[in-house]
Amino acid sequence: MNKSKLLIFEGIASSGKTTIVKELTNKLKENSSVEIIGEGETLMPLVDNISKKTALKFLKEFLDSRVKKIKTSVVIIDRFHFTHAFRTKSSVNDFKSIEGYLLEHYQPFIILLKMDESKIQERIEHARILRGEQWVKGKSGTLEEKIEYYTNQQRYLLELSRESKLKTVVVDTTVMNWTELADDIVSNILL
Repeated sequence: MNKSKLLIFEGIASSGKTTIVKELTNKLKENSSVEIIGEGETLMPLVDNISKKTALKFLKEFLDSRVKKIKTSVVIIDRFHFTHAFRTKSSVNDFKSIEGYLLEHYQPFIILLKMDESKIQERIEHARILRGEQWVKGKSGTLEEKIEYYTNQQRYLLELSRESKLKTVVVDTTVMNWTELADDIVSNILL
């Protein structure tokens, strides 16, 4: 039995996850069946959670109740265990049961989007303009506090990627060449 490919997009706010997923969806819709699960399902129910135990329970139940039922050839998830590991100050080893499940049932890939740290402030300010002044993801406070938070989060996610048993592709989105990046993901992972 062929296992579905499962692409988990991780990265800080404004790294380009939503934009690349839209590009991928447009490229894949003619040749593949695709299911997209957004952060509204994977993160927002636990957005303020800092308990590793709560995160693990949520992710296991989510896999059993939502992901397991999907019968498409490609499943795309916006944020998953890396984000929860960061928010609970955990390691990948703490989430090894999640990774084991993914390896057993899917062909999983982590697509970790990163950018040059010198661009984080610019991206956060741009996202705030695009999404409105009310937009707050992950961290409230002064702009300097947000920049520090997202810089630390990106570093943490990169460290998690080195520890993970899942195949991880780090994609540099500094230049924001979304179509080219989506093409690379299709040709290097999905074909």
